[in-house]
Amino acid sequence: LVAESDQDVAELLSTALARDAGYEVQLVRSAFEAGAAAQEAKPHVMLVDVALHGLSGRDAIRAIRNVPAAGSSKLIALTGSLREGEDETLRQQGFDGVVQKPFEVSHIVRAIEKALGTVPAG
Repeated sequence: LVAESDQDVAELLSTALARDAGYEVQLVRSAFEAGAAAQEAKPHVMLVDVALHGLSGRDAIRAIRNVPAAGSSKLIALTGSLREGEDETLRQQGFDGVVQKPFEVSHIVRAIEKALGTVPAG
């Protein structure tokens, strides 16, 4: 599940993940849509824009974790900028990974694999 406020980024990411990595991808544009989609789809991984319609990373994680079906989903933060220490702060808030924009699709795939435990951390 990709929750991304920038339509161009969302479509590019969705297409690349489906075509290049073989993932099944659902796009949403708001935290509300992410919660509803998570309830229905029970995704293994959610890529979440931490600036999703004004939500902070903490608010986004809280909203998603309140959806029972998303409890076991791995959450990866997508962020346009990272100040020093912000990566660790997002992880402490509950994200399983953090990827800074702009990114290569290979970075997203690696973050997904690390979150799912299908490749060694490093």
